[in-house]
Amino acid sequence: LEAQPDIHRVLSERYSDMAIVLMKQRKIGEAIKMNKQSLARKLHIHGGEDHSDIADEYLGVGVLLIQQNRLDDALQMFDRVIEVCNRLGPG
Repeated sequence: LEAQPDIHRVLSERYSDMAIVLMKQRKIGEAIKMNKQSLARKLHIHGGEDHSDIADEYLGVGVLLIQQNRLDDALQMFDRVIEVCNRLGPG
């Protein structure tokens, strides 16, 4: 069972890498899906939202949503970034 978090970590990294490639190819919708897969893995690894990795994923999804002109959805992601950062405090 100890190996499972490593599997989730590796998968999360691969999903993030794929999101970057897709973003560079201007396949924004597919990049968002990959970022959300990475986010799901990171939520599993960290057992919830209270980690800077989670804020980073929300930020990445928000930026991609702006590129799709989905401003309300992007704002929701940025609000989540702020919420996570506020819970984490300075550091």
